Amino acid sequence: MQENLSKNSKIDYIQGWRGISIILVIFYHYFPEIMKAGYIGVDIFFVISGFVITKSVTSRSRNKYEIFRFYGARVKRIFPSMLIMFLILTLMAVAFLDVREMRSYGAELHSGAIFMYNMIVLDGDDYFNQDKALYLLLNLWSLSIEMQFYMIFPLIFYVLMPGFRKNIFLILCMASFVYSIYLELRGVIGAYTNSFGRVWQIVVGVMLYLHINEVKNACNFFFKLSSTCQQLIEVFLLAGLLLFAVLFSGYDSYPGLWATFPVATILIFLVLGSNSIINQKIVSNRWLVYIGSVSYPLYLWHWPLLSFAFIILGDLIHWKERIVLIFTSFVLAVFSYEIIEKKYIYVEK
Repeated sequence: MQENLSKNSKIDYIQGWRGISIILVIFYHYFPEIMKAGYIGVDIFFVISGFVITKSVTSRSRNKYEIFRFYGARVKRIFPSMLIMFLILTLMAVAFLDVREMRSYGAELHSGAIFMYNMIVLDGDDYFNQDKALYLLLNLWSLSIEMQFYMIFPLIFYVLMPGFRKNIFLILCMASFVYSIYLELRGVIGAYTNSFGRVWQIVVGVMLYLHINEVKNACNFFFKLSSTCQQLIEVFLLAGLLLFAVLFSGYDSYPGLWATFPVATILIFLVLGSNSIINQKIVSNRWLVYIGSVSYPLYLWHWPLLSFAFIILGDLIHWKERIVLIFTSFVLAVFSYEIIEKKYIYVEK
């Protein structure tokens, strides 16, 4: 959800996967009876974020000033659209919320602005609790985890020697994954939004990019298969991912081991890259690519608008009203991308 990639055929599929991810998340939030596990879009986002941020930093020289350049780029990428959202939501909150709701919103605003939402607002709480519809900035939990990781990422990447940093990432990935399984087995409330239980999904994307040549060499057997066989495997993978998003109902044991399926699927498609027929013909569709380009502001806007609707209208929001809210979110996202991000923010490629 972070990097704004240049447009060419080799990276269109990454933007397209971002588009698929945000569509899954939006359908889960707006139509959970249809997309029971659309929240796996966040898992895909995490993997892509780790992969892309590593691609970004490895293309630069390694010196002591790069750490500050990295942090500066993150601030320029994240804050403008988020601050615009905060301003508009605060005006709406003043107009529609009572005193108690304003206090709650103020706590959310503070924790979201310092990227600690999952640790402060959702500390030990259940993300899937129905009362969360009243949390206006609930979607900031995942952005908080990403930014927490980005605080330590350049310290590992720029300070440590290349061989040692790979070992550190490996240890971090394994420890986080084991901890995630531990949280699942113990049935810990709040496991879904736990920072350390989630960071392995970002780190596995980091590790994939660092070892991309070795992984591709190890997967040579796939490219030796007939084109028909390759295409069938890819179609089954994509169909399996979509079926998982529609049918899986074990949210109380997620992420844990279940998260390995969406994570493994996106890893495979990242390894296949532009050689994948799915990446070429479906994921690189210009509409998916554009939705992926606006995925960050779209992610920011889609939940607060739905939450406001719940607060103002109550639980019974007709599907037509939900469609209008999705369309409004998209319009605001396009505005943020075209006017704020694309024209006024210089993002390091």
